[in-house]
Amino acid sequence: MKLFSKKRDGSVSIGHYAPDITLTAIDYYPPVSHEERIQRAEKRIKEFLEHTNPDSLCDSFYDRIADEDEHLIIALLRKQIPNHKDANGSIALKHQAELTRLVRAIQLVDAEIIRMESEINDLQVLYDHFNGSRYNT
Repeated sequence: MKLFSKKRDGSVSIGHYAPDITLTAIDYYPPVSHEERIQRAEKRIKEFLEHTNPDSLCDSFYDRIADEDEHLIIALLRKQIPNHKDANGSIALKHQAELTRLVRAIQLVDAEIIRMESEINDLQVLYDHFNGSRYNT
């Protein structure tokens, strides 16, 4: 069985809270293209008709083969699920790392604000002391 894989052209923007992280959505890929499935079905039906003399009771001869093909394709698609789970887990880990980085950056800014406010207060006291502010008590 020939496996079918088709990548999308271009990129799609997906908004999320961590713009520093690249986020890639993963597609499920059908193991066989729809066109190839139709070509195989037509080939099997033609071979059947060439080697048999079907009557009106043979109208469902291909149903079993189609069902088997469909079950196989579904099973192959289900095998892709772990890849999606791993990718989603990786995206969650990246987001958690980005969130940790951003929280740390916020903490550093908050600490800097407190330091600057303290320095401004100290400078104001010094200014008031040397300029003889009338409001000093």
